Amino acid sequence: DASAHLLLPGLDTSQLPSDVGARAERTALGLRPDEKLIVYTGSTTFANLADVKCLTLAVKLLNKGGQPTRLIRTGHQPSEYQVILAEVGGDFVTDLGFIPKQRLPLLLAAADVLVQPGAADSFNAYRLPSKLPEFLCAGRPTLMPATNIGAIIRAGQEALLLESSTPQEIVRRCQEVFSDPELASRLARGARTFAQVHFDIETNTGGLVRFYDSLRDRPGVFGEHAPANHEVPVL
Repeated sequence: DASAHLLLPGLDTSQLPSDVGARAERTALGLRPDEKLIVYTGSTTFANLADVKCLTLAVKLLNKGGQPTRLIRTGHQPSEYQVILAEVGGDFVTDLGFIPKQRLPLLLAAADVLVQPGAADSFNAYRLPSKLPEFLCAGRPTLMPATNIGAIIRAGQEALLLESSTPQEIVRRCQEVFSDPELASRLARGARTFAQVHFDIETNTGGLVRFYDSLRDRPGVFGEHAPANHEVPVL
């Protein structure tokens, strides 16, 4: 439809933290050599509390199943939610709180897997993509709901998709990545390429400008010609 334009998020996709920087971040976090790292950047709200609880429980289950795993959280967490999530995750979760924006790319690059929990439901279908563009841009294996951006992702090549996002499904998907270095490498490359193709801010901005230009001579909501003066009259 020439009268509509899909505007995807825009990021500076030219920069990627070095492997040295990512390793230094893991050292700074105090990870053991055998410990896997899952990173979830973003605050907890009433809208995503259930999803965050599922991710937190999944990390606990991974550890109980014999795979040492740490979940690093960032963002604002209301005190009542901190209590709830601490009861679920226990010692397997580190909450860094609100951190400087410039640290986020290093933190994401240090992860073994990035997880956006959530089922393929209406909330996730129609919400803004939130942190997913940054996850993919980091070039790390990513898990996401099978909707929204997940609807245009090549499953198994650019990300792994979650249908129900139960703790058990998240565990299973993480174990796939942890146990298969070839899959992890393929997903990391695919995620980075997807971000470069779909989220480059210069490309997306240019596409929006061209769309606006294409509408100049079209009849609009004002009829055949737009009014000469767009100012709102003072009553």
